[in-house]
This record gives sequence, structure tokens and C-alpha cells, in this order.
Amino acid sequence: MANEWQVPGDFPTINSALASPLVMDYDTIRVAPGLYTNATEGGPIIVTKIVQLLGAQANVDARTRPGTNESIIEIVDPNGSVLINQNNVVFNGFTVRNNTTGFGIVTSSLFSGYWIFNNIVENNEGGLYFNSDSTSPDITFSQAIQNFFRANNQPGGAGGNGIYSDIGAVNILIDSNQLTGHQPAASINFASVANTQENIVISNNLMVTDNSIALINTTNVKIRDNRMIDTQGSSIFIAGGNNLIEIEGNHLQNSVSNGIYVNTIFLAVSNTNIRAKNNTIQGNDSAGLRVDAGAYDDTPPNRRLDATNNFWGSKTGPTNPANPGGTGDAVIDDNVPSVVEFIPFLTTNLIGPTCEELLAMCQAELNNTLIQFIQCQQLLETTQAQLLDSQRVIVENQINAYVQLINAANLINTAQAQVLECQAALASV
Repeated sequence: MANEWQVPGDFPTINSALASPLVMDYDTIRVAPGLYTNATEGGPIIVTKIVQLLGAQANVDARTRPGTNESIIEIVDPNGSVLINQNNVVFNGFTVRNNTTGFGIVTSSLFSGYWIFNNIVENNEGGLYFNSDSTSPDITFSQAIQNFFRANNQPGGAGGNGIYSDIGAVNILIDSNQLTGHQPAASINFASVANTQENIVISNNLMVTDNSIALINTTNVKIRDNRMIDTQGSSIFIAGGNNLIEIEGNHLQNSVSNGIYVNTIFLAVSNTNIRAKNNTIQGNDSAGLRVDAGAYDDTPPNRRLDATNNFWGSKTGPTNPANPGGTGDAVIDDNVPSVVEFIPFLTTNLIGPTCEELLAMCQAELNNTLIQFIQCQQLLETTQAQLLDSQRVIVENQINAYVQLINAANLINTAQAQVLECQAALASV
């Protein structure tokens, strides 16, 4: 029967709980709010048992919580702050920060089935070093869900990556995370040129003022329903040796380079079998889609690069010589003959605003309403002042008229007295 343990109730530190023979596979370790450092833990948190390691904010969405009452791991070590070296480990509800020499969370390439949920990971050399077993016949999906990765940019060999993998990754789900501020590398980066990287799903993530989804030497990757706004590079960077890449339903807007860039910059092997559909690709500085010469091989049985049925930021379609009059983001294909199909294209944007964008629009509308209310108040105050002035003038005029009326009455009374005197004088003659 699995047991539940408390830190610091049952054990003084996280590592003492993990090392105890009392703690067995399938147990749960709950970690109270507090700061867990090199001084308290003696080094990185090392997980070698099949346990659920739950921070104070377990199951609370890291993207929206206030960041208080946290179990904070602040361990500086080049190997990583948290090392997960066992199958099916759950790491849920922590803040992992300020590792100036390594990644915040590291998963071993010898195991699989990791669940990395609801963590704030910030200001490390890199965020999550996400490797998994890539050689066993039965590999469980590893998942990173509802985490918030922010500015993991400390200098180092892989510095500036939100999520990074380079020694094998199979059966990976990266879903519903938020990433921001990663420089100069990538938001999500699968970068191995020698190890297997396949069956990867990257979905429903929000990346604002972040960097690329970068793929090198991957197979069977689904990139779906992500929102990438103000990307500080090409939003989706397909950099050699990739096959079976599906790009669907994404919002790729206002990158400083390309929406999608197909190249062989990091691996001199052509990419094959890419399909991009039902995406909104607009406002990107260089192009909506750029394919370098020799970067894509459509020799049968490979398919042509299918970029039909996307919205390119204009109902006229993308800017391209094959689409006269198109004014949307450019489709640039440097291959002769062309390897890209982009007609037909969508004439309307099918992807609506996110909750965050709706909230921003509501806030902007509220601000406008507030400004109008203040203006109405100022107008009312001005009108009230004018009304008071008018009332004062009316009162003054009323007083003046009353005084004049009294003066007139006095004159009449004086005149009447004089008439009576005259009458009396005449009567006495």
C-alpha cells in the first residue's frame, strides 16, 4: 500500500525523504511552502524512485497563480537543480529558480513517463532539459503541462532555452504551457543530430515575446493550436533532417523573422513531408513561409510541402509571384522548381482571440469607458459651475429688481404725500 509523507513533517528535507528506505515506489511526498537550497538539501534534488513529488501548489495552474505560498527550489548546480532518474515520476506544483550554472529540471534519457506539471521555472540557465528513453521497445509518454517558463537565460552551453532536448526524446507531449523571455536560443528546442527524436506533440502553448519552436532531426511531430506572438526569431524553425512534421491551427504573428522557416542550417539533410494547414500567419517581418534552396526534398514518394488553406494576414493571400495581387505575408520558395503548394488559401482568419487577448480587449474597452466617464464628469462639473454662475446672476438680478421696486414704491409714496399736501393747500385758500 502506497504511503504519503510530509516535508518537513516526516523528513526535514526533500532529499532526506527521497533517500529514506521508508519511502517506497508509488509513495507521495508532499513538500510544504518554503525555500529549499544547496544549504538545506546538500545539492540537487535527486529522484530515483517512482514517486509523486508534490509542491505546495500541486495541481494549481502555474500560468495563472500569484506565485505566493510556493515550495521554492533554489539550488545552483551544473547538473541541474532537480534530477529525475526513474520512470513515471510526477513533479508537480513547485517553483524552480535561479540556477545560474544549469537547468532547473533535468529528466534522464534512460527512463520515460515523466509528468512535469504546474511548475514555475525561471531564471535558470535553461528551463526543462527534457530527455527520455529513445531505445526501449515500450516507451511511456512524458508530459510537460501547465508550466510557466520565464527568462531561463543564464549563460551556458544551452542557456536561453525554455524546453531543450539533445540526447533523445520519444513519445513527448508539451501542452498548455506559457513561455516568455527566452534568449538567445529557443522556446522549445529538439536539437539532437544523432539520437532518436520522434512522436512529439507540441500543442496549446502560449509564447509571447519568446523564441522559436526549433526542430532538428525529428520524426512525426505535431505542432498544433499554439499562439506565438512577437517571436524574437522565426516562430517555427525547421533546421534539417526532419520528416513528417504537421503544423496545424497555430497563430504565428509579428515575429522579427519568419512565421515558418525551413532550412538546413544545423543539419545538412533536407527536410521531408511537411504539412502546414489552417494556421494564421501574419505580420511577420521577413516572410510567412520561407524555404531555403535544397532545404526540402519532394522527390517521390516524399510529398510536396503542403501549405494550402492558411490565412496569410490578407484576404488576397500571400505575397508571391504565383499569386498576383497578394498582399499578405510572403511565401518565399528559393527552390527551382518550387516545392511549395500554398493555393488555395484562406481569406478570413479562423483563429479567434485567446482568453488573455479577450481580457486585454475588455480592459482596453474598460479604459476607454473610464476615460469617457471622466470626461463626462468634467463636463458635468463645468456645467454645474456654469449653472451656479447663472443662478448667482439670477439672484443678483432679482435683488436689483427688488431694490428698484422698493425705490419706485418710495417715489410713489413721496409723490402721493406731495399730492395730498397740495390738495390740502388748495382747500385752505
